[in-house]
Amino acid sequence: MQFFNNDTLIPARVKRREAAILLACLALAIVLNIAGILIYDTSWKELFTQLPVVLAITGGVYLITAIARLIAALIGKIKK
Repeated sequence: MQFFNNDTLIPARVKRREAAILLACLALAIVLNIAGILIYDTSWKELFTQLPVVLAITGGVYLITAIARLIAALIGKIKK
């Protein structure tokens, strides 16, 4: 079990970058929700009642961006 005893440190700049990316994904999901409200002419209470869906969309978009960033990093390492 020596593998689990290692400490890892995450630099503050990485935390800030990830928080900014997550916030951008949340903003995109909220904008999509507002667009859906406007397009389908529904009640504005949908902005709050659909919050779990917005958070799920945020997680999905964040996952897609994480995969894209991982692929870009791998391609960058291969080119080096």
